Amino acid sequence: MSKLQTMKILDVQWGTPKMPDDVRRFFFDYYDNIGNDVWVDYTVGDSSEYEYKEDEDGNEICDISELSILDNWLCSECELELGEELLLKHWW
Repeated sequence: MSKLQTMKILDVQWGTPKMPDDVRRFFFDYYDNIGNDVWVDYTVGDSSEYEYKEDEDGNEICDISELSILDNWLCSECELELGEELLLKHWW
């Protein structure tokens, strides 16, 4: 058994799926002083205060209107869930 952790990664500049310009601008504004050519450890939903509500079946779901543009994009386009961790490649 390996002692290393497996993590999902995304290159902010050229990754797949391609991050839209407005989401990428938000990301770079959020991490403006981190430097160039580094990996950022990111937890989906951790950058915003979000609330849960119940669906028709009584299951708790997150109100995604409370999430940042980055979190919304990661959930919808990358199929990540709240609390999931990934590494984002930060470079320009």
